[in-house]
Amino acid sequence: MPYQLTMQDAKGQLSTLLYDPHTSELEDETGAPLFDAEKKEWEVPPRVSPDEPGKKSNAPNTLKIQLGLKCNYTCSYCLQSAEIEDASVSSLADANSFLANLDLWLVGAPSRIQFWGGEPFVYWAHLKKLVPPSAKNSPRQYSRC
Repeated sequence: MPYQLTMQDAKGQLSTLLYDPHTSELEDETGAPLFDAEKKEWEVPPRVSPDEPGKKSNAPNTLKIQLGLKCNYTCSYCLQSAEIEDASVSSLADANSFLANLDLWLVGAPSRIQFWGGEPFVYWAHLKKLVPPSAKNSPRQYSRC
């Protein structure tokens, strides 16, 4: 069943689109497709679980750093909100330990580093420790997720 998206432009004009999250199809109010995209069959990815974890590598292309689950927002769609009560609290000592052991865990440098939260900016002290001052001159890409 598609979602009905109602939008309002700067002049107050309303328009409606239909979005099907299962097929990623976007249609106008009459059901006409907005994009003439080629249908493509995708390979079903393998399922990941605690018993069968995903592939791990000591040479990742993207290093994803989970800062914690604290957040200063209360988004109704947040997938992590149910986990916040069970989350352990991290400290700057954790960031220091992480940096001290990074060369033992990784081979080479990832081309991209992502910081995950909760809301990563709640962990400002951690970010200042983990992102070196030279990051703006570095070829690595840093992003917040």
